[in-house]
Amino acid sequence: MIRVMVSRALPVAALLLSTVSPPALAQSNARMSGGAATTNLVEQAQFWQQQGQPERALQAYERLLAVEPNNVDALAGAVEMAALANQSSSAQRYLAQLRRVSPQDPRLPRVAELVRLMNEDAEVLASARGLAAAGRGAEAVARYRELFRGGNVPSVLASEYYQVLAGSSESGYREAVQQLSQRTAANPSDQRLALTYAQILTYREDTRTEGVDMLQQLAQRRGVREAARLAWRQSLLWLGDDPETATRIQQYLAMYPNDRELESKAQRALEGGATPATTARLLGWEAMGSRQLAESERRFNEALALEPNDTEAIIGIAIIRKSQNRLPEARQLLARAIAIAPERAEEMTRQLGDLTTPARGTGVGWVAGPTVQAWRLLERGDLDGADRL
Repeated sequence: MIRVMVSRALPVAALLLSTVSPPALAQSNARMSGGAATTNLVEQAQFWQQQGQPERALQAYERLLAVEPNNVDALAGAVEMAALANQSSSAQRYLAQLRRVSPQDPRLPRVAELVRLMNEDAEVLASARGLAAAGRGAEAVARYRELFRGGNVPSVLASEYYQVLAGSSESGYREAVQQLSQRTAANPSDQRLALTYAQILTYREDTRTEGVDMLQQLAQRRGVREAARLAWRQSLLWLGDDPETATRIQQYLAMYPNDRELESKAQRALEGGATPATTARLLGWEAMGSRQLAESERRFNEALALEPNDTEAIIGIAIIRKSQNRLPEARQLLARAIAIAPERAEEMTRQLGDLTTPARGTGVGWVAGPTVQAWRLLERGDLDGADRL
């Protein structure tokens, strides 16, 4: 299989996707907690948070708080985003409101620590981010670690830190993967952390498909689905050109159709998994299905010129000969195919049917062989069925 290599991650670019669009907002009344508009505003805020844009995330939370001032989820999110956006007074105001509305909220210690950290170490964080943006990953990691008391990475900084760590060096990548694996196992409900983990897995060839599968699942979860979809789509473009990739792309297109770039990628991937002879043979069967017998025969002969023992192509020509009532030639071709693959004699004889009685009229009556059926199943994403064939 041909694989596309991505030599190293671009963590800052992955975080600062300012050109992508957030989930569409509901235009209905957002006054009822738990309504569609509330859900969409929370999802939009989490989207911008995952993209590393706390100012935009804060704007979404503030729109929600304008109609639901005591929404504790929005308050906790607003504290975090205001702190990360270096809006200290806003962070303090939302923190005080959260304490008043929900004094026993389990998130209070975490967000209070974040506000303190941002007040005391805002310059360190700004320096770390600047170094990361300049491509100085190792130095950025060192500056980030100055922020972490006892080596504990605050959850609100985990995404950007692990992205930078993974892109800093080979050892940094391994450390990021190991720590994210442990943290996601310990906190399976932390979807933001799971998304970061999945994204980082897609940066390397040997773990890319695992990351793609995780992103596919996350794309169906509220809160991270749009960010996960974008990362899923990008990782599919990084995959190699082979039938497995074509199947994965079809799974994406089933949910998000009309993506021309991915459709072209799927076609290249499907063709990339076939030899020239296989491609010619498949085109021969396709032409036969359209009753273009001359084109079908030309393609089968093209396949045989490349692979003289291609039994599928031989049987294809035999079917054409049968349709032309050239039965002796059809029988000779069947015998040739059986000599090459005697274990398939029964299957090929059944596929051709009666070769003794001339047919009335013209036409092609045929049953696709296992190769054709297998490729059709691959196109529909049925890997197990294709494998059996």
